[in-house]
Amino acid sequence: ASSDWGALSFASEGCGVAQPIGGRALSMPERGEERTYKVFIQDGYDPTRPVPIVMHFHGCSSSFDFAFRLHMRQGVHAAFGAGAVFVYPQGLANSGCSAGWEMSNEGKDVEFVERIRAEVSAQFCIDTRPMVITGSSYGGDFVNQYSCARPETVLIAVAQAMSPWDSSACHGPVPMVLAYALDDPYFSSF
Repeated sequence: ASSDWGALSFASEGCGVAQPIGGRALSMPERGEERTYKVFIQDGYDPTRPVPIVMHFHGCSSSFDFAFRLHMRQGVHAAFGAGAVFVYPQGLANSGCSAGWEMSNEGKDVEFVERIRAEVSAQFCIDTRPMVITGSSYGGDFVNQYSCARPETVLIAVAQAMSPWDSSACHGPVPMVLAYALDDPYFSSF
């Protein structure tokens, strides 16, 4: 691996900073509230090689810990190997959820994601080109919302079992994968 990070215009300022392997919760103040997220890196992570952020948004009334454990069981981390830094933001109470996401192009959760991205890029060797975002259910709704608000920051969006979406407020196109169960009782029109 090259140590000439300046030659890699997409390498973040965190390149060269050694980090412990595994997961840890981090926090930051955001609009007067303490916000938390989990970061996970696997064995083989090379602090001199820029890798993408893969950010996952949990569903309504769920948590970053649940989403992290689910990804471990499903083999998501193993599929990427050491080739990604995984980030799991924690939502706040809103819209009938004990933990969820604000659905607004200029809302506090869009801003929270941008701050996480900047913080993670300062601490880890991140490929600063667009990131991968994923979400399930209400988290999938937020994947759509964030993609509409900041399409230039998204390489691909993957949303599972989310609500139908009005894309008229989007600021540009985003490659997206939408997944539903064939027998989903809530969205039988798809």
